[in-house]
Amino acid sequence: MPIVREIPNFDKLVHFGLYAVESFFLFLSVRWPGRPRFSWARVFALVGAMAVWGVADEVHQTWIPGRSCEAGDVAADVAGAKNFVLAAYTEAKAGKPVSVATTAPYGCSVKYGE
Repeated sequence: MPIVREIPNFDKLVHFGLYAVESFFLFLSVRWPGRPRFSWARVFALVGAMAVWGVADEVHQTWIPGRSCEAGDVAADVAGAKNFVLAAYTEAKAGKPVSVATTAPYGCSVKYGE
């Protein structure tokens, strides 16, 4: 998309968002029975796993025509992962459930017959 390509560092924003979403699903799928809800070991393990995934993702792009391996993309990946994981664990440490963003419908709604 030509318009998006003109936005400086737009790809970094995409990397940040994608890795925040991936971290969300990883956070929800990993259970550590017998451990406190908050621990720095969990934070480092999840962010570390996403960092390894980010590096692997960038390295594999060297074999794809038109793609490149960029350290800035890995930095955006790790920042996105860290951002979500720390926010989730801050809530968990405070004893709150982890927030899940929701949206409300807007505009016209379709009504179905019963």
